[in-house]
Amino acid sequence: MKKGQSRLWLFLLLLVVPVSARAQQAWSGIISPSRAINWSNAGVIGGIPDASWAQCGSTIQAYGTSGTPGSASTINNAISACGTNQYVQLGAGTFYLNSSINFGGKSNVVLRGVGADQTIIRFTSGPGSGCQGLGGGVCIINGDGQDARSGLPNTANWTAGYAPGTSSIMLSSTANLSVGALLILWQADQPSDPGTIWNCQNSGALGTCSQQGGQGGPSENSQTQTVTVTSISGNTVGISPGLYSPIWSAAYSPHAGWPTHLPITNDGVENLTLDSSLATDSPVSAGTLLFLGWAKNCWVTGVRTINNVNPPYRNNIWTYQSSHLTIQNNYVYGSNGYDLSYGIELAFMTDDSLVANNMLQHTATAEIINNGTGNVFAYNFSVDNYYTANGSAPNFQQSDSYPSHQDGSYLNLFEGNIGAKMAADDIHGTSWMATAFRNYWTGRDGPFKTGSTMAVDIEAYARYFNVIGNVLGEPGYHNAYKDIPASQTDNTGCGSTGNRSVFALGWAGGQGCSFSTVFNDTRVAPTIYLWGNYDTVTAAVRWCGNSSNAVWSTICSLISEVPTALSAYAQAVPSSTALPASFYFVSAPWWYVDGLSHTTIPYPAIGPDVTGSGPGGFVNAIPAQVCFNNTGYDSNYAVSATITSISESGTTATVTLAGGAPAGFSQYQSFWIRGSSVAGYNRLWQIASVSGSTIAFTAYAGLGSASGGTATVNAIHSFNAAACYGQQLNSGQPFPPTSLSLTIH
Repeated sequence: MKKGQSRLWLFLLLLVVPVSARAQQAWSGIISPSRAINWSNAGVIGGIPDASWAQCGSTIQAYGTSGTPGSASTINNAISACGTNQYVQLGAGTFYLNSSINFGGKSNVVLRGVGADQTIIRFTSGPGSGCQGLGGGVCIINGDGQDARSGLPNTANWTAGYAPGTSSIMLSSTANLSVGALLILWQADQPSDPGTIWNCQNSGALGTCSQQGGQGGPSENSQTQTVTVTSISGNTVGISPGLYSPIWSAAYSPHAGWPTHLPITNDGVENLTLDSSLATDSPVSAGTLLFLGWAKNCWVTGVRTINNVNPPYRNNIWTYQSSHLTIQNNYVYGSNGYDLSYGIELAFMTDDSLVANNMLQHTATAEIINNGTGNVFAYNFSVDNYYTANGSAPNFQQSDSYPSHQDGSYLNLFEGNIGAKMAADDIHGTSWMATAFRNYWTGRDGPFKTGSTMAVDIEAYARYFNVIGNVLGEPGYHNAYKDIPASQTDNTGCGSTGNRSVFALGWAGGQGCSFSTVFNDTRVAPTIYLWGNYDTVTAAVRWCGNSSNAVWSTICSLISEVPTALSAYAQAVPSSTALPASFYFVSAPWWYVDGLSHTTIPYPAIGPDVTGSGPGGFVNAIPAQVCFNNTGYDSNYAVSATITSISESGTTATVTLAGGAPAGFSQYQSFWIRGSSVAGYNRLWQIASVSGSTIAFTAYAGLGSASGGTATVNAIHSFNAAACYGQQLNSGQPFPPTSLSLTIH
């Protein structure tokens, strides 16, 4: 073969090799390949595609009233009538609907408003029984109604091909399986703890792995992965992506299952508000404003959700059995103090999805994974984690970022987020190998939160986590670096030491406590990888690998935080303290701008190598936070009162309001002060009591007396994502990988 022909052949070969196989990962040299995956393909493959799509039909103008709401059938019929790659345009104004919007299994169509501050959809009844029987204000689902956890119409034994990265597997049957189908892979739980990864969800007897039990996957088998069928040859099936988990094994009866229909694809909801506050029959444990099930390459962008009904829907955005979703540039609001009042929930076999640049306010838990892998949560801003247990636990701090609340959650990435706390609990089972990179978690929303206020809470059997380049803790509040159980039954410092620690590692219960049926896990701390984090107790960046690190004998006290000696999934000490800007983005994404005040937002915003404010001077505001801080309240929802004065005694502050406290100012409700003469008061607080025209609340000591400003409850912001981020919302997605190389031999 001639030299020129050889080069051409190699070039053509390069084109068919997956990018993930050719491009060096951004985390290479920092994380062991056994502890991370290629996250670069999370989200809609190739980016949100609808920038040039055409409108179908006429613009639908607002209809219905609060007293006489209309049917969603007008919108549903318009969606059904669309051709491929078209959108239904909703006009400005408020739509009052007494039924759900349903895409009816139709792919390649978008529901689009003119902006979340202009196109408002208010549901006057509950979410109904659609969307797999779970209920949704907007339902995007294929023709299958079943929850895969309860069984699938097509199943097969998975007989070969288990190694990580494998993209070709063998099944006992491929009847009714088609290229393009979503294929659910699962295997049985491990019956006992092998001392490394323990995939488990059982509960009840002493020594089990979860407090309440779980069911993340089909037939009570919790380890899953949702992949797309790329080819079928006999019983050999090509899949994408390749396998992630290192513990797939013939020993645990692996299976595969698939629905009757292909997934719903290329659907989106854009630039509108979904509001449940008028709904009259909201369930406590189900229902959502926007549901995606059996979906692939679908998206939600520029949407404001208001989950303000009492009791609230389970969440604002809910996904099931889906892959490659993008939930980006949205504003999520709503909770009434219940624990089942999530913001964005990726649930039950939702994989390889991107949740990025969202504002999340007044939710019990802002962002949560309930069984899933390969997902990326990036640059989300969370505030006012509103949870009171319906008034019984007003001081308890829920987590903003939850890489695992359900069995079978593994190898997910949380990057660049700002909020109160990250947690991986054992309530519904075990998890492993989440990575946290360049986040800022304070530990609590404010001085009114005193329970479960550690910045990072990684509970029993959540092993092999990577925590790198983060800023953690609240100065003056946290007084211990780590809280680790000494034994399986240790309960020392329960509810006190753990709450004031930056890290709580391996406890079976919350708040650094043991639990009656689950042993503490003394293997969590030895398997976690900590590198380059700044915490407010150490008050320094911890590069604690070995004696080659400059702070080894001082900050590290000769103790390594890099698990180099593990028998499995060991981590080498990096040769450098240099960190990439991102483990996901190649460069700053298009929405990484301040479209309101046009300031420059540093990229990256957080980490030991940036200059900013906050603890250690290592924190800058991220785009979603800048949008939040510069967007006013929506007068259709927010209730404000003028402040006459503020006085303080110790940590108790009292606000006097001109004209008395309006309706909505009630005990344990969150409220915001803006415009006070003392800047320290201009932030989020929680009402301790209301008496006539005065409000008492717990404050930081030393703020003193103040005057002027406003106090606001139900502080829902007006929101227009195009204004915040300066571009059309259907044009952005991560840039493709660069720095690829070709070597000719």
